[in-house]
Amino acid sequence: MKTAPRQSGAVLIVSLVMLTILTLLALASVQSNTLQLRMAGNALAGLAALQAAETALRAGENRLAALGSDALPTPTDDGSSGIWAPAGLSPPGRQASWWKERSAAWWQQQGSLATSADTTSARFVIEHLGRRRDTLNLGQAADFAGRRHYRITARGFADLGHARTVLRSTYALRD
Repeated sequence: MKTAPRQSGAVLIVSLVMLTILTLLALASVQSNTLQLRMAGNALAGLAALQAAETALRAGENRLAALGSDALPTPTDDGSSGIWAPAGLSPPGRQASWWKERSAAWWQQQGSLATSADTTSARFVIEHLGRRRDTLNLGQAADFAGRRHYRITARGFADLGHARTVLRSTYALRD
């Protein structure tokens, strides 16, 4: 009587090792795809915030253009006139970075809406920078012809994530 040869189980061990390797490769692929999906979502949120900030910036420029140089309100420290005096936004010596220190709640309360349909994502602030006299009016001391300069700071926020974008432009109106 012949007996069956003993099997050592090498095929089973090799197949388990191969299955483990394939499982690790699949997990690495899933992690890579998840990371790429998050990166794409963050890029989309960044673009949405940029578009909202651009909308707010244009709305601020359009508001100044619509008012014209004759109907501009006087700048105030609290922004109640729609145009801020520089001292109202930041203490002396830190005028350049006031917008970095403001929270989302401040922008919601103090910023002007870019559009009437948008209530959260696009707001702007108009800051009066002063008047500059034209240098071409030599010898005419009584005549103060020149330009009024304004800085428009716009903040866009994307609801898709925590993306925020701040854009600034300088706008001049001739007297």
